[in-house]
Amino acid sequence: MRHRRRGDTGGGRRCWRMDSTGGGRRWRRAAPEGEAPEEGDGAGKRETLEEGRAGGGLQQRWEALEEGDNAGGGGRLGERVRKGERGSERVTMSSTGTMVVRLALLLLCSSGLLPRLAAAPGRPIRAVNLGGWLVTEGWIMPSLFDGIPNKDLLDGTKLQFKSVVQNRYLAANQGGGAAIVADRTQASSWETFRLWSFNATSFNFRVFGGQFWSVNSTGAVVATATSPGPSETFQIVCWDANTTRVRIRASNGLFLQAKTMQSLTADRGVATDWSDSDPSVFFANNVDILRGEYQICNGYGITNATKVLTNHWSTYINESDFSFMSSNGLNAVRIPVGWWIASDPNPPLPFVGGSLKALDNAFVWSQ
Repeated sequence: MRHRRRGDTGGGRRCWRMDSTGGGRRWRRAAPEGEAPEEGDGAGKRETLEEGRAGGGLQQRWEALEEGDNAGGGGRLGERVRKGERGSERVTMSSTGTMVVRLALLLLCSSGLLPRLAAAPGRPIRAVNLGGWLVTEGWIMPSLFDGIPNKDLLDGTKLQFKSVVQNRYLAANQGGGAAIVADRTQASSWETFRLWSFNATSFNFRVFGGQFWSVNSTGAVVATATSPGPSETFQIVCWDANTTRVRIRASNGLFLQAKTMQSLTADRGVATDWSDSDPSVFFANNVDILRGEYQICNGYGITNATKVLTNHWSTYINESDFSFMSSNGLNAVRIPVGWWIASDPNPPLPFVGGSLKALDNAFVWSQ
């Protein structure tokens, strides 16, 4: 299964903060939604922070609490600095035992910054967010995905199919657990299928209820499998002249066709003229494309993804960028990282190792 891990915002966590107006240290306990958080002064509360340190791994994260439209993750570093974007005057350090999808590390880019903050607590921290560096975001660097076969059909992509003969959308009857039919005039959740990549050219289709497409013993396409395997694997073949027209090949080597509205069957041969009279031709509507580090690693595979990302990590941000920041008055950077960095250099599949080394470089460059 694909997992997306999220942070724990439970009520047992205390966050230390430096107050830019009063210089004092206070603690704040997060509260469930709708309830007011607890606060207190710093006396006797440091044991909470020490417990976080003792937990090992990335138990702490520094976050710049940004104001307005500051560096939110898009664009190159120089462009953000020239626009005058900066961080807030308050820094929060929190301790938590739960790894989150994206952590944020705030590196102080001057060895004398902390003493100056203590002496002049009103001094602002001028920070920039290095989004798109150690966590891949397709909207920032779409070119990273160019070498992936079927780059528009990555893990998590949502597709809708409309039969050119029936002029109806395919749907998982009852949302799943029954047949795939071709009788819907409009597309909604039951007519939308999420792709799971089996390999570079083969996919599993997951329906609204969580089941997967498969071909039963009579050749009918149903959504009854609770986990994907070879018999739940399909290929999408696009027409060169119009890539929105597709055919879907089942694991038995035959193509799916909607000869009637009541069923979808895997019994059509290879020959086609891609015309509106061919029941094996469908219009494909891509309603949601996910482009993140999971997709880039799974799309390229371990060997190629390692090459692509290693090159990206070493060229997108380097030591000259840190020198540029320092010379333009910035004194901190915010670096989003993935939860899998805690297992680097051997993160769980499909992620690849190497981002921790790049993060180590950032600590050195920030001195």
